[in-house]
Amino acid sequence: MTEAWPSELFGAGISNGVYGGTGALGIGSLNVAGRPTTTKEATAEGWKKISDSQCDTNLGNPWAFNGEITDGAPVTLYFSKETDCFDGVLTGIGVSYFNGAAPTKMIENFIFSEGEDYDTINVAFRNEDTDVCGEGPLPSNKPVLDVILAKGKGRKPVPVTAADAKASGEWKAGGCIGTMGIHWEHDIVGGSNFTFEAENLYPIVPMYDEEDGSFNGVFFQAPKKLQIWDNVVCGLDASKCFPLTNMWDPNGGIFAAGKRIGMSYNFCGAYPGITGTENNLFTTMHFFFKETIPKCKRHCPVDNALVK
Repeated sequence: MTEAWPSELFGAGISNGVYGGTGALGIGSLNVAGRPTTTKEATAEGWKKISDSQCDTNLGNPWAFNGEITDGAPVTLYFSKETDCFDGVLTGIGVSYFNGAAPTKMIENFIFSEGEDYDTINVAFRNEDTDVCGEGPLPSNKPVLDVILAKGKGRKPVPVTAADAKASGEWKAGGCIGTMGIHWEHDIVGGSNFTFEAENLYPIVPMYDEEDGSFNGVFFQAPKKLQIWDNVVCGLDASKCFPLTNMWDPNGGIFAAGKRIGMSYNFCGAYPGITGTENNLFTTMHFFFKETIPKCKRHCPVDNALVK
């Protein structure tokens, strides 16, 4: 039988941060915390089912850190129903963008669900044939990552292997970074031909293993600073801010344009810079489906058969 997926999850908050978890679920790449994949783990880690919420037939039952979606903890974990006989299992993730960070075009294209205080992008780990709201235990499944479009507009799958991304013709391989893998990007206007405009750059970036093309993880990206990060407090010692940051990656934002290392490192070939951001900054939030990811052998693997 195929192993249940995802069987492990890491990310969205560094291990020693306020929202970093207890450490009981391990520490993955980039010093990110292990996250719950069952309702038993979620309860132990301080996550609670959102009160008065209904089960979403695409995603499952929504849980949030301390039971509430906030700018400090803007992540929803979805689980199947827990019963007296078995735990609920992880069936999806939602990331809420506060402060108007979700591009208007992405809302208009139903990639985000629009809300009063924040806009949310939701991804399902189960296909449309799985009854995530049922009473019984869910069957094991192969990797699935589908964006659930707003207002009942269906699903938009994210490729779960580098081979799938290549075959689609809509995604393009970029840089292989650290212990993350090869980054693939998509443009909702140009597909694999990037416009390099922030409003067109897809908010989810999959990362694949450099050798076998398997699914290492994804990150969510926003074209403005969303990290809680006080430069006055940090001064020259960024470690002072790490424990205070929210679930976005712990930095003061990464540069969208210019020669300094930033978003340019995700791409290979000519990089003109990304226009349309606020203050030339992007914010990212990484999730990994593996605890250990090998270091990249090269940044732009143009000779790799997976990306030719």
